[in-house]
Amino acid sequence: MTKDKTESKIENKIEPLEILLSCKGIYTGLGVNHEDVQFRGLLEIIPVVNDKGVNIKYRAVGIHGNEFDDLDNLFSSETVLFNEEHTLIAL
Repeated sequence: MTKDKTESKIENKIEPLEILLSCKGIYTGLGVNHEDVQFRGLLEIIPVVNDKGVNIKYRAVGIHGNEFDDLDNLFSSETVLFNEEHTLIAL
């Protein structure tokens, strides 16, 4: 590979942080987990530190309430929290 082709590839590289920053907002959707239970997923992408990073929040919430028998569940009999995760990605 010549030097020109290498420089061209470097100039055209895609920065994952730039992609995430361009997608800031709140997203929601429905899914089915490995136990065939429906849930609503909420994904929030928030720019932080003058766009030098992003905070990513993800929450999976049950939508039928029939999972509320488990003592580890949070929220209410209508909305059971299955999972919540937070990630911070910065330069």
